[in-house]
Amino acid sequence: MEKKLLQISAVLAVMLFLAAPLCARPWGIVATSAEDNGTDNASIHTIDLGQDPPVVYGPFLATKLTANRSDSVLDIAMVPGDYKALISTLINKKVHVVGLLDPANPVLERSFTLPFYAEDIAISNNKKLALVTDGGIPSPVAIIDLQKVTATTFDLGPGRNAQAVAVGRNNIALFADYYNGAIHYGRINKTRDGLESIQTIALCDDGSYDNATDCSGPIGQPVNITTSPNGRTALVATGSGNAMYVLELTNKGDVRPGNPFILTNLPGPQQSIAFENNKTAYAVIQPAAAVPDGPSNLLCAISITGSGEAVYAGDCIELLNSPQFQYYGVDTVDIAKKKALVGNASPSNLGTPDTNPYYNYVFFIDLKTGEPTPIELNNEGFASGVAIKP
Repeated sequence: MEKKLLQISAVLAVMLFLAAPLCARPWGIVATSAEDNGTDNASIHTIDLGQDPPVVYGPFLATKLTANRSDSVLDIAMVPGDYKALISTLINKKVHVVGLLDPANPVLERSFTLPFYAEDIAISNNKKLALVTDGGIPSPVAIIDLQKVTATTFDLGPGRNAQAVAVGRNNIALFADYYNGAIHYGRINKTRDGLESIQTIALCDDGSYDNATDCSGPIGQPVNITTSPNGRTALVATGSGNAMYVLELTNKGDVRPGNPFILTNLPGPQQSIAFENNKTAYAVIQPAAAVPDGPSNLLCAISITGSGEAVYAGDCIELLNSPQFQYYGVDTVDIAKKKALVGNASPSNLGTPDTNPYYNYVFFIDLKTGEPTPIELNNEGFASGVAIKP
């Protein structure tokens, strides 16, 4: 009997050893949209980032995520501590739950149909909720309860838009309002179907913040917002100029301008920001974004020196593509274990698969060396949102 138990234990040990690389290595997940009408490129890929060079799997779920061949697969949000990802598809207004227990064989587990065009997804710090916003003008927001696996929708109210969303400490939700140049925020209520109250911070380009909702000068245009792992700092990406906004989330659940409120001298507008940890974030920046055939995008480091405190020192890595414009809220960069994966902000200025050798590529960066490695996908889909499963 003892010998049989030892044999069974040995078999289990071998099975765990064989399965361990799939779980232990970081894996990239990439959203790929259709390159043009009539394709089946609306799909996802997975990438084993633990191999050298990285190995691409897929495309997967090409006809399951959406029946519309010209649909856009946009944002990806990993559920922390779980082998699942939430993925948005724009035209069919869905958010999908995809199982990644075996990243080489992702499984569509279920889908939520929303009353608006799903674009940005953010997971709460307590890992229990996901918030979803539309990339257009409307004010509805969806809350997905990851425990009960239910979805509900609420409205931010007249005069408020939500082009992007993030969730910080104490379940404070923050919404980037591009058209009004503001950040709206409020604590998610106990019934998980709305906010307890809502307040606004105006993004004044000249720094004339007066603790109200008015600016004496021009306003910033926020396209994305991201919070630090501890939920104490938020960085706001802007769609024009060379500045991003810094916010502090306080112990009392308030949000106030950071130090500095406006982080200047960046090399251009930003699409996405990802925190490596509570001390360092990286932003995808588009130099000379309004110039056709402009310079390549950059991945630039932002130092977090305290709650709501940030410094930019000009440390950037040059990428190989140069998309001009931005997606609202779509996270085109993610970081884990000193590895970064970068997608593309927009197909604008990328040409076509025939004219741009890096059209259907994502870029893998080892942050220890700073060297970008282009990774070709297995179809001609346009790669936008990315995520890394640690």
